[in-house]
Amino acid sequence: YADYALWQREHLRDGVLEGELAYWRERLADAPALLELPTDHPRPAVQTFRGANERIELPLELLERLQALGRSEGATLYMVLLGAFQVLLSKYSGSEDIVVGSPVAGRTRKEIEETIGFFVNTLVLRTDLGGDPSFREVLRRVREATLGAYEHQEVPFERLVAELQPERSLSHSPLFQVMFALQNAVERGVALPGLEASEVGAELASAKFDLSLMPKATAQGLRVGLNYSTDLFERGTVVRMLGHLARVLEQVAADADVRLSRLELLGDAERALVLEAWNRTEAEYPADRCIHELFEAQAARMPDAVAVRFEEESLTYRELNARANRLAHHLRGRGVGPEVRVGVLMERSVEMVVSLLAVLKAGGAYVPLDPGLPAERLAYMLDDGAVPLVLVQAAQRGAVPAREGVEVLAVDALAERLAAEPAENPAGGAGPDSLAYVIYTSGSTGRPKGVMNAHRGVVNRLAWMQAHFRLGADDVVLQKTPFGFDVSVWEFFWPLQQGARLVMARPDGHRDPAYLRDVVEREGVTTLHFVPSMLQPFVEAVEAG
Repeated sequence: YADYALWQREHLRDGVLEGELAYWRERLADAPALLELPTDHPRPAVQTFRGANERIELPLELLERLQALGRSEGATLYMVLLGAFQVLLSKYSGSEDIVVGSPVAGRTRKEIEETIGFFVNTLVLRTDLGGDPSFREVLRRVREATLGAYEHQEVPFERLVAELQPERSLSHSPLFQVMFALQNAVERGVALPGLEASEVGAELASAKFDLSLMPKATAQGLRVGLNYSTDLFERGTVVRMLGHLARVLEQVAADADVRLSRLELLGDAERALVLEAWNRTEAEYPADRCIHELFEAQAARMPDAVAVRFEEESLTYRELNARANRLAHHLRGRGVGPEVRVGVLMERSVEMVVSLLAVLKAGGAYVPLDPGLPAERLAYMLDDGAVPLVLVQAAQRGAVPAREGVEVLAVDALAERLAAEPAENPAGGAGPDSLAYVIYTSGSTGRPKGVMNAHRGVVNRLAWMQAHFRLGADDVVLQKTPFGFDVSVWEFFWPLQQGARLVMARPDGHRDPAYLRDVVEREGVTTLHFVPSMLQPFVEAVEAG
């Protein structure tokens, strides 16, 4: 072997190595750095090489048809199986540019066939599956790629990596992350006088790559083993993957002219599960009720429980319902009814909760207007939303852009007039399919767009949340999301429909982790929402406190 190593170094001089490398540079130019397969777990920052194995046995009749397909196209069983595997990877990843690695024996000369030593090299096999080709065409492309790679196999893999200099990562191998290795070594049984020997399978608990497919033709059929990274995949996923590969092989063996888009991965049972069983999501919910009606029912059940709290101010369910009713009757007198959009421009407060409920009770739809938005943005929302009326706190009146036909009403300055309005729930008004609110998007990709939601959709969502998370009368929910974001919808209305206590964070309190920590502890908050970027500072504030 030492003589071979010396010969190899001499052989790759005088331009031979450069010619080999030129082929690989062209063949792998702009190849994808990572095959993005759907995994069960996020890829770890550092590859651990923990793995496991699964396998299936395919019938001899299928193996013979696959071999016959290869012969008809001047291809080997290796090429047929590699093509089918790359097709499967393409369907899983959504990519038409599939790169896999494959070991090669490296014994290309008769003189070294009997030499003891490690001659194995690794080839990088890239196949273009673009254009929705037939499998017959795929097989031709695979044959061309494989023969080209074998012709230029003398470049050691580590030398190829050094030459191409792919972006390196501790989380995955360079150039390819999936291996294909046909196990076609000739089996020589152990024959010793007086001794019977049989093969004992050894369970491999490691994985060098994300996936390594290892098919083997036997006298009984085709044995297909799949070694996989347990950091990425669950066993059930790998079992399904092998089943999908078997379906691909069956289909191409039956019709090599089938186009890739026509290949079916799902069997009858799995198709029924995905398309039918998993889509049976119907559930009972109060589809005939509106958001505010569910709150009214809760107010009738537990009128003296605290409904909302802001700083030192609290309202019971009876008090909150009565205040919202009086404002709703007043809004009715000003023409608010179904499909009428009412702007609410307020800081977070008890008046905000009262106003949102009052708009819904009157039959209208609220349009949240953040006082911190630029005047131009507010003016656009008023015009685009066709808002005829804006509810404000007296201190925020000046923040409303002057628009013709838009009336501004300061809720906290109407105490005497509202005291004369009925405290009973308004009759009629909105129905389940009536508009409940219009929330505008950020506009980061263009002009802001008003997203419209009806009562029925919100009631359905809140019923789902209750079924899964079970909010109760002892729970305390912190409302801290700016009401121009849809998360605020469940923060407002879910607790009020379930008899829980709604705690309003102070204006801009959602930006202050230390304040949030204190209010959670002081109020006994049990339920709150965080975006990931804010959760970490909050956890740090809790640990520091």
